[in-house]
Amino acid sequence: STLLASSAASDVYKRQPVNSVEEAAKAAEQLWNVVFDYDIETKRPFIVSYDETNKIWLIKGSMRELKGGGVPYALITIDGKVLAIWHTR
Repeated sequence: STLLASSAASDVYKRQPVNSVEEAAKAAEQLWNVVFDYDIETKRPFIVSYDETNKIWLIKGSMRELKGGGVPYALITIDGKVLAIWHTR
């Protein structure tokens, strides 16, 4: 997997509190659409989990078909800070 940092993503992403599964998925989708050069819709449904202890959301895409290519991931804090974005192969 590769960790990515993108000034383009930070220009598009408006940091705001992330208080629900829906908000976490929306924030990740905004980031992924800028960072990754393909139709992110192909990675739905998004799988969202929350670490209550550290107050961090983990959002990952899924694969509808077993064609390879991997899925995107994002770690976002409850206050909206993006900790990491990466994609598996």
